[in-house]
Amino acid sequence: MKKWTGRSTVFPTQVAFAGFLIIIAAIFIGGCGFIGKFNVFSRSGKETKQLYKGLEDSKGSLKKILAVLPFENSEQWSRVDLETPLVKELKHSIEKKCRHIRVILPDSPGFPAQFEQLQRQENGGIDNYAVALAGRASGINMVLSDRLISIRYITETKGMLWWKKPRHLARIQMEFAVFHTGTGAKLFDETVIKDIEIKESEGLRIKENEMPDTVPLTEAIADISKTIGEIGDTVFGYIPWEGYVTDADGDRIVLSSGGSIGLKEGKTLDVFSANKVTRGKSGRFMMEGSKIGSITLTSIFPDRSEAVLEEGGPIPPGSAVRLP
Repeated sequence: MKKWTGRSTVFPTQVAFAGFLIIIAAIFIGGCGFIGKFNVFSRSGKETKQLYKGLEDSKGSLKKILAVLPFENSEQWSRVDLETPLVKELKHSIEKKCRHIRVILPDSPGFPAQFEQLQRQENGGIDNYAVALAGRASGINMVLSDRLISIRYITETKGMLWWKKPRHLARIQMEFAVFHTGTGAKLFDETVIKDIEIKESEGLRIKENEMPDTVPLTEAIADISKTIGEIGDTVFGYIPWEGYVTDADGDRIVLSSGGSIGLKEGKTLDVFSANKVTRGKSGRFMMEGSKIGSITLTSIFPDRSEAVLEEGGPIPPGSAVRLP
């Protein structure tokens, strides 16, 4: 296990995300004006390696859609609007850095209603399989979950000898995960810890579970979101664009993607079976099968397309489509 020292510490668990880690190192070593301490702890399972094995980075003309789930905030801070600065900065940072990504938020048109009330696994975690199915039906390629774990008051001593003085900090701990709707597996799963300097009086209010000054909290949340967005270019680009068949009637095929992501009439796409489901330690996953045909787009709408079968078939609903 490799350790990066300095203002941040990163524990990588997946070789496939080497570029992701390089970006993190570059940001932190170069210094981006973060307030206080900022740590990122990375986790991912063996299933992710297997599901993504052999896939290549894709930043073509077609945009991939990333949906940000409603912010989970079960702490006493639920009365503070931390979601607005978080999702606003996430969308801005991701779309600025990753021009091949379009971000949709809970208040965006077409946001899946299934994402408002998430299905859960027995351990309380998000049901990755249900998220994947809902995302595919809406033409979404990736789904980002964001959760506030805790805000704690801590003190530490800074300085040397008799020049030492206490520092009062609010320690914010958050968790981010990105699910790939093509397989149901996670692209990454990150716990982020950020310390911000506060007044002692504010720290005592946190300790007593009272409402602190929200200004440093919202600023810190925005900083965290900006960082997640900036490192996303490598992570989100790791998976090729995919579209999904929502309906099939003989040679007539309907896709859940349309002109908003760059599809045009006359474009030919390859179709792959996607009906194999496997179970891992962290949930159920979909495995892409062999090529079963090709289709040509005939009618394009903003978030839907119609196509005709060119070769192969039959094409069942749930099949995946890709650029040839």
